[in-house]
Amino acid sequence: MAGGGTTAGPSITSLKPARGPAAGGTQVRIVGTGLTGTSSVTFGGVPSKPPLQIHSDSEIVVTTPPSDPGDVDVVVTVAGQTATATFHYAHPPVIHQAHLTRKGDGVEITGDNLAEVLSVSFTQTVMTGDDPDNPKPATVRSVAGHITHRGPDRITAIRPPGPAGPADVVVTTAGGPSQPFTVAFPVGRSRPWIFVLALSYLVALLAGMVVYLRVPEFPGLLPNTLGPVPLAIPWFGALGAVFLSMYGVLWHRGDWDPTYTLWHVVRPVMGIVLGTVAYLLLAAGIVASGGVPQASLNNSTAVTITGAKGTVPLQFNNIFYDVVAFLVGFRESTFRVLIQRLADIIASPGSSSGSASGSGGAAGGSGSTAAASGSSSTPAAS
Repeated sequence: MAGGGTTAGPSITSLKPARGPAAGGTQVRIVGTGLTGTSSVTFGGVPSKPPLQIHSDSEIVVTTPPSDPGDVDVVVTVAGQTATATFHYAHPPVIHQAHLTRKGDGVEITGDNLAEVLSVSFTQTVMTGDDPDNPKPATVRSVAGHITHRGPDRITAIRPPGPAGPADVVVTTAGGPSQPFTVAFPVGRSRPWIFVLALSYLVALLAGMVVYLRVPEFPGLLPNTLGPVPLAIPWFGALGAVFLSMYGVLWHRGDWDPTYTLWHVVRPVMGIVLGTVAYLLLAAGIVASGGVPQASLNNSTAVTITGAKGTVPLQFNNIFYDVVAFLVGFRESTFRVLIQRLADIIASPGSSSGSASGSGGAAGGSGSTAAASGSSSTPAAS
């Protein structure tokens, strides 16, 4: 160097992070000066794992090798000159015991090396699907939203609302994750009253039907249609949704998830809405194909009830639509997928133009089906 000076050696300002598990594998960002040209980085005399990433003169990134727990010297070598810092290899956490809190919404954990907990996770395997005889396993993982340190070797972790049943609890610190410890979460208090609520919905719907059929004066107090929608459509939609609620309560008795409580509470309303939407979509499709939905007594099978207010007709011409409304209420997830696909097609018609010509047969088939299931190719007589 001009003037007989020497080149300044490397220096280390910080290690991020400065702690990691004894198993190694932690990516460490070394911040300092004079790091361009770094030839090696060692942790306690052991070279770092490749690759050695030199981002700039002030930053390099390396991966820690395995080591015994404790403090080690980190040595960066540049052109024969070195800089030193300290990295701490932490002991892995060990869970000796875990049990539920009194409220049942979390766990109290005792063990070793729990002083600096980064997270507590809960992993469960639950059964999903619509067929109880052929359930599909699914993994549900949640992370504690609140961790309280009761001492160096004792913590309390609150689990977010989730399904009942066994859960593998894993504590993660700078020393890495612990071995899982299994804790069984109870079913909870919401399932019994949700069952009572669903049963009440069902009784109310069936009672309404009995009154409608057995009390001659009652049908005369109600309109045959709600706008363009036959009166029975919302009822069948609600009935399907309530059946779905009871089905879920009975099937998920071992892995009940309280986060679905509101889902069960609004079942009848969702059934009414979805059943009505399904009917309107079918009716729109029939109209678009040149037919007319049969929402009157024309060309239908009907009976009459004679009461104080005269003869009241009871309609049976919309059975196809009633069944569809029930199925939509019961299989709402399937219907939502269909609605989403329909919306995608409407929103981006260009993407489906290539298949439009190939769907002519299907469209014709759907038109024939509609005509045979409650529609007419000619307008109904008024």
